[in-house]
Amino acid sequence: MRFKLNRYQIVGLVLSVIWVIGAALYAHNDDVSRANNFASFADKVCQDSVKLRTSTPEKCGQEHAANIATWMKGDTANVFFLAFAPLPLLWLTGFCLFYFVKAQAIGCRAVIPWISLSWQKRAFVVLCFVFVAGSAAFGLLVLMNDYVDSEVPVSPSLKSFAKVPANGGMVEVAGTWTRTDLTDDTIADPIQTSRILCIKSENRCTESKAYISGNSLFADNVDYSIDSWTDSAIVLRNDFPCAIEIYTLDLNTEVVSGVGYKTNQNTQLCSTSFNREGPDRWKLSLEDGFKVYWAERQKKRPWLLRVMQTFLGN
Repeated sequence: MRFKLNRYQIVGLVLSVIWVIGAALYAHNDDVSRANNFASFADKVCQDSVKLRTSTPEKCGQEHAANIATWMKGDTANVFFLAFAPLPLLWLTGFCLFYFVKAQAIGCRAVIPWISLSWQKRAFVVLCFVFVAGSAAFGLLVLMNDYVDSEVPVSPSLKSFAKVPANGGMVEVAGTWTRTDLTDDTIADPIQTSRILCIKSENRCTESKAYISGNSLFADNVDYSIDSWTDSAIVLRNDFPCAIEIYTLDLNTEVVSGVGYKTNQNTQLCSTSFNREGPDRWKLSLEDGFKVYWAERQKKRPWLLRVMQTFLGN
């Protein structure tokens, strides 16, 4: 008996081949991109170590090759999994959708004669309906998550606190500023990351910060006056025309905090309604960027996404 494929099966096979090739290329390129990104970050860290004379360029080159090799170890498995594992689900999806469309065109009873079906075929029909409903729910979940991703596009870096050498001749901290005097953070652009570099021999501290406002990325630098630098803490100061902010870098607990308060409120410049808005004092803390990112994601979720994630335990 000669087996002959119909046109729908031929289309399915062609699409399957396209999927295998496309998914394999995507998985491989993604692994290469991730490996290069991690290696670039590690290269920067190693180059900083070279400047501090705790490493050498030769060692950095060896580490770069080792990092690439480590991240590419699972590339073959990733390629085969992404290329072939989804195929059964894709064929089942196509089969179910084909009969669903056909049922809309000529009638459900004509396509699925429920009464005359065996229990095995009835079970398969139920499976198809459940699968299609689940796929639709999953697709809706993906679309809503994509919407939240567009509202909160990036996650700021994690908090770090480095002292070089150990006694703190140079201190570098990174994190995301949050308000601690209020239950709801009122920072205008919460998706933000800051890096503060203090060099004792130069008696200076500089903050480099980047933040997202709407769909735009901004960067800024701030130079602080150093009020004091002891073995236990660095105290920084930033004077504005209508306010003063003081920051403390605790070298023992590695906590970075700040406090601000309004000044010169009787002057013509500072007596405007804009400068009088908000509290007279405020407190800040440098935290992990992921905590801020996750809190913002929770706020931006549509109500239906919150309901669905609640059932999923999120």
